[in-house]
Amino acid sequence: MLPVPPAGLVVSPGVESTVTLIMAILLAVAFVFAIWHWLKSGRPVVLLLLIAGGGMMVMEPLVDTVGGCWFAPNSTFGLHAYGRGVPVWVCLNYFDYFGIGGGLIWMAMQRGITRMQLHFIFLALIASDIVLEITLLHFGPYLYYGHQPLVVANFPLWWAPVNALVAIAAAAMVYNLAASQSGFGLLLIIPAVLSVSAASNAAAGWPAWLVVNTNLGPLATQCGGLASVIFAFGIVQWLGGFIATAGKEAPAMGAARLRAAK
Repeated sequence: MLPVPPAGLVVSPGVESTVTLIMAILLAVAFVFAIWHWLKSGRPVVLLLLIAGGGMMVMEPLVDTVGGCWFAPNSTFGLHAYGRGVPVWVCLNYFDYFGIGGGLIWMAMQRGITRMQLHFIFLALIASDIVLEITLLHFGPYLYYGHQPLVVANFPLWWAPVNALVAIAAAAMVYNLAASQSGFGLLLIIPAVLSVSAASNAAAGWPAWLVVNTNLGPLATQCGGLASVIFAFGIVQWLGGFIATAGKEAPAMGAARLRAAK
């Protein structure tokens, strides 16, 4: 049988309100930045990435189901699907982490980026996710359950590289799509990013999903988590072949793409 979520989890209203307020402030700053970039560049790419990143929240109930994540039932939910609720603060965080995060990564790609720099961004995203989640888990608005691999301070570490991969894959998609589209064609960014979110989650996450929901024993469980981490790193390495250039060529190539996009 599948692992059963801990229905008795309760979040403090003060904790939820504080987290929601912080996420809302970050979203307001991100929105202002996206509008500023649109006015400066003449193209609403960052704003569309912000919207698409927020739209990724529709994937949250699915990945929570297969990945063993459970939010306190007394939370204020902003989305329901698959019999699960997604709190408002999580919905807001999608705009921050995947939306403006993806926008900043896309901007770096536009300027020119080496494979080493891409991996540095990947590691930075992983580190930020780990710090954020361990902090949040300490206050208890949600938890992970099931046969989770690679658990440190109640956080299954395999989630961080998968989340980071989604942000990078979205930016890489827009890096190639935005260069060939203009006007209303840029609206393709939204469905494209949503599709990439689902694909990259599944491509890297499925080994961990399997062991989380199957009692295969400690060794196989840890191997499943490691496989997801390796897959995420491997996909980022593969994506680097499409968007990264070597050494001193990167800035020049990025500048050429900027001119072509305009």
